[in-house]
Amino acid sequence: MKKAIIAAAVAAAIAAPAANAGVTIYGQVHVSIDSVDMGVSSPFWYDISSNMKDQWEVNSRGSRIGFKGSEDLGNGMKAIWLAESGYDFADGGAWASSTRQSYLGLAGDWGTFTVGRQYTPYKVAMMGSGIENMGDTAADTSSLANISNQGSVSNAIAYVSPSMNGLTAAVAIVPGEGSGGNDGLADTISAGLIYSANGLYLGASYQTANASDDDPTWWGLSASYTMNNLKIAAIYEDMSDGATVLNVNDFSAPSGHNSCDIGSPCTDGETWAVSATYTMGNNALKATYGHHENNGGDEDREQTGWGVGGFHSFSKRTQAYVVYSIKEYTDNNNFIPSEETIDTDTISVGMIHKF
Repeated sequence: MKKAIIAAAVAAAIAAPAANAGVTIYGQVHVSIDSVDMGVSSPFWYDISSNMKDQWEVNSRGSRIGFKGSEDLGNGMKAIWLAESGYDFADGGAWASSTRQSYLGLAGDWGTFTVGRQYTPYKVAMMGSGIENMGDTAADTSSLANISNQGSVSNAIAYVSPSMNGLTAAVAIVPGEGSGGNDGLADTISAGLIYSANGLYLGASYQTANASDDDPTWWGLSASYTMNNLKIAAIYEDMSDGATVLNVNDFSAPSGHNSCDIGSPCTDGETWAVSATYTMGNNALKATYGHHENNGGDEDREQTGWGVGGFHSFSKRTQAYVVYSIKEYTDNNNFIPSEETIDTDTISVGMIHKF
């Protein structure tokens, strides 16, 4: 009994400061059992035998734990902060990712100002359409269509305006801190414009960065509409002037080469994708399709992917699903005599719990 009382007292002592500081613990556990089958036409432009897959896997997909809080500073203003990290629930790897958000800032009627590692306005405006209706699964649109700029960015200084009749604007700048010889305050600039009202979502995104040879630039448009039980979303993205536009997610290029081209970097590309979700009570049917093309280098490189899935919600926080996806990468260049293709088929059964 005494040990139980002491344990309870220690737990209360630890929890009290967090509660008093207004700290919220949140996160997501997402694990799937996957059957992955890769096939390739031969000969390919380099040996990828060590990267080929025809196997069963257990994967932790976007599992995370985070802490966030705020303090009322008076006059309608508050201090806000967030710290989030990945956690691999497949192999138990704690704090498995340093690529998630962590920032400090101020918020008020005038908007929100934050500094740290965070999602760019480009990403927020593009993905706010809900194009990722099967996000983090094997049918993830970002992977199937190779949508760029979908991660968080370190050292970002960002401002988000308050909503004005459904219209919100955001901008972020990122100092180069010596990378590539850049030492300015705004070596990367990202901006997003969002309109959301009455089931309609419209987003516009722009991002540019200083580089040694070119100034890579991305711009995109996104839209979605929700009517009763059906939601349809679409995006278009254009990349130019040295932007990295094609990353073959299934395997790594050999040393000295990138996954876009053999002798020269990618220079131009475009991506488009559509998705649909139909909800029936606790169940949802989802589908997504996307296409990415690199027009730089010697010749075209293309990736096309599609996926379908059925989702069941046991509660507001717990969900199970089955998805099937196919993505096809095509390399049509001058280094080989004919077009070569890699196909990846995946069947995935997964479960998601949010807390």
